[in-house]
This record gives sequence, C-alpha cells and structure tokens, in this order.
Amino acid sequence: MAQIESKSDRAWRLSAHDPRGDTHDNLKYSWYLALWGIMNIKITKHSILLLVISFVNSVTLGLLWPFITINIYMLGGSLVSIVFVQNFPYTAFVFSRLWGVISDYYGKRKLFIIVGQSLSVIPLFFASFTKELTPLISLIIIANFFSSIASPSFLAALGEAGGGTMYAYSQLAGNIGWTLGALIIGPLHSTYGQSGVYLAAITALLVSICIFSIFYRETKKRNMEESLKERLKKVLSFKLRARKQLKYFLLSVFLAWLATFWSAELLKVKLFQLLGESVENYSIVFGFGVGSLSVISSYITTKLIIKYGGDKLILLSLLMYSILNPLLGIIHDPTLFIALFILPIWPMFWAGQTAVAHELSDKGYEAENMGMFVVVTNIAALPGILGGVLADLIDANLAITFSGFFFTLSLFTYYKAVYSSRFKG
Repeated sequence: MAQIESKSDRAWRLSAHDPRGDTHDNLKYSWYLALWGIMNIKITKHSILLLVISFVNSVTLGLLWPFITINIYMLGGSLVSIVFVQNFPYTAFVFSRLWGVISDYYGKRKLFIIVGQSLSVIPLFFASFTKELTPLISLIIIANFFSSIASPSFLAALGEAGGGTMYAYSQLAGNIGWTLGALIIGPLHSTYGQSGVYLAAITALLVSICIFSIFYRETKKRNMEESLKERLKKVLSFKLRARKQLKYFLLSVFLAWLATFWSAELLKVKLFQLLGESVENYSIVFGFGVGSLSVISSYITTKLIIKYGGDKLILLSLLMYSILNPLLGIIHDPTLFIALFILPIWPMFWAGQTAVAHELSDKGYEAENMGMFVVVTNIAALPGILGGVLADLIDANLAITFSGFFFTLSLFTYYKAVYSSRFKG
C-alpha cells in the first residue's frame, strides 16, 4: 500500500522547519514576518539560495501577470483576445514532462533552469516594444515555451531541498517578490510606458540567472534505472509512471486550473474597469492588497503544511474558490469586489497542490511527475479560453459565475479520488 507519509513522520522530517511569530496587518510587518520566518528555519545554504531565486523570479511574475492583461485591454483587445493571449501561451508547458524526464535521467537541474530562463529573455525583450496583438501573442507563446524548460527542474529542485514544505516557503518568498513587482507597475508605466514594465521584468530575470549560475551547486544524482530512450517512449505515448491516486489527483488539478484560466483574466478586467481604468490604482490593489495579504497567507500556509500536509489545504482552497468566484460574478460594488478579490486563497491552492504532487511522486521520477503536474495545470488553459468566448457572446459576469461550477467539480473529484481511497494503489 502506497500512501502519503503519516503526520508523525512528516513532523519528524520537518521539525527543523517550524518558524514562530505573530501575523501583522500592514505590508511592512508582513514582509518582516515572512523574512523572519525564513531566517529562523534550519535549512541549508542550498535551500536559502532556491528561496532567493523564487523571490527574484516572482518579481518578474508580479510585473507581467497583472500587466499583460490590461496592456492588451488598452491596446483595444476584446475579452476573448485577452483570455487567449494570456491562456494559450501556457500550452507551451506541455513540453515540461519531456524536459523533466531528461533532467531526472542526467541528474541535471542547473542546466535546464539556466537555459530555459535565458532563452525566455529574448522574446520578452521584443515584446517590450510590440504594440500589435498578433506579434505580442507569438512572443509570449515563445517565452512560455522556453520557460517550460526550466519549470519542472526548478520544482523538483525545491522538493529535493526540503520536501513539500519547501514549496510553501518558496511560495512565501515568491509572494514577497510578486508584491514588489506588482507595486512598481504603476510608477514604471506612468514614467516609461509599456516598455518600462517589460524591461524591468527582464532585468529581474537576468539577476535570477546570474545568481543561479554563480552560486547553485548540483546535488541531484543520475537516475538510469531505465534507458533514456525507454523513458522518452513513455513520455511520447503519454504513459505516466505514477500511482493511481496521482492520476486522479491530476484530474482534479485539471478541473481547478480550468476554472482558474476560465475566470482569471475576466476578473482582472472587471477590477480594472471598477477602478476607472487607472493603472496606478490597479497596481496598488495588486501590490498592497493581493501581494501583501498573500505574504501573510504564505507564511500561514507554510505552518499548515508542516502540521497537516498539503492535502487539507487543497480541500479548503477549492471550497473557498467554489463560493468566491460566483460571488465575484454578481457583485458590482467596487469596495466589496476588491475586498473579496484580494482574499489570499492562492498560496494555499498552489502550495497544497504542489506539495501533494511531489509527495505522490516515486523516487527518481520527481521531475518527470512534476513535469506532468505542470503540463496538466497549463493544458487547462486551452478550454479555459471558452470563458472569454462566453464573456464576449453573452456576459462576462455570467462567465465568471460559471467558473464556480468547475471549482466545485474539482473539489468533489479530489475528495472522492484521494480521501475515499486514502491514497491506496
């Protein structure tokens, strides 16, 4: 019988990762709290380096993810074009499992991470000066394809450095960086325009590459139980070396991310409209609201994963999203909408899923299975485009409300597939 480690085993394994402290409400103290928690964890220099890289990479994400949506909107893009531009590039991550298999076989994490991130800089540079939608779509697709080379190796490196808890700490460090990135969108755009935002994101990415190239030391051993040819055959045949519960878990993940891709861009556009289409106010909401609260939530998420494991957090986050999204679809008061929009559920959602995906991966196949996890989360972007179609054809608020159905379906799928069988098989 294969199962997730017991609470006692998890507590023993993670006993050194137990930060203490009280939460605070404003951004200054939330940042202090997060940094204090990390500095009081007895982890290696290797782990700290990965957390620093998580922080720097997330500055790039904090700049690009909120901005690309309103950038396209201000360029005159329709709702379906916005959803398409933001969603379709994620399908490039279907190659993540392929990169993960090769990374596992050769025991190389550093090479894949550096190459993937370095190549993604090139299309982002050209995107900074692009004012037309079609070239912008193409450049973002290319950037995501290159990023897919790095993603599974970095996720596997995090898990190898500290198990599921490292994902929570990475989320914590990442949210601090994401907050910083989101906060400077407004000043950068008002001063330098579109190019200023993209070039700042590229700068952060280059800093990450330099840090990783200079300080990271490879620790992964080669896994040659099977020939590379045999492993690649299984990848190309879509045969997944995984426990039965991981496969069902991935179905639940697909449904949850379908709901996310279906509604995320529509929610950002609605927020932008309710803020009077002010880039500065939009940046403030994402920075001080979404970002700072997510820092606190990430810290709490870390402690919850240590105590209860990621599986409980997945249930809680799916339940909350299944209620929240329909409410966001029917609410039109700006203050109430913002209050609900900034609820920090995402850290629990992401860290919980990533931790369980790693726990269910067989030893020696972590990057392959984490690559498949990345594939599933991103392939959901394709049907998620239908959210934009529904928004343009009928009503955006109806499309947002309907996304709650997919979250609910994911919740029941996860509970039935994982909890009723208790990870047997």
